[in-house]
Amino acid sequence: MKSAAALIAEAGVIVTPLTLARRVSGGKTLLATIASGGDGAAAAQSLIRILRLEAEQQERLAKRFASRDNANGNASDYGLRCLPSGTDAQLWRSGSVKLPGAKVISY
Repeated sequence: MKSAAALIAEAGVIVTPLTLARRVSGGKTLLATIASGGDGAAAAQSLIRILRLEAEQQERLAKRFASRDNANGNASDYGLRCLPSGTDAQLWRSGSVKLPGAKVISY
């Protein structure tokens, strides 16, 4: 039977501290499973399955959102698409633009 390290190396999984901290079978991490005398190979295979599934999901999401414009949008512009057309983001952020019927709340 192959060791956990050999399985991970063959799978080509990038091992980081966060990867090793992931909980797998039995609610334990890979290292905790091995330290407690559990089946390290089974835990490694479980971790590899989880990481491959996540990679596939990330790839599907990347393909799904690839055609979207403004993929690297400015966080300060979030919510600006709900403004009336022609409203300048710089003016909005400066407070120079007032929306009709908007209430000002002060604390």
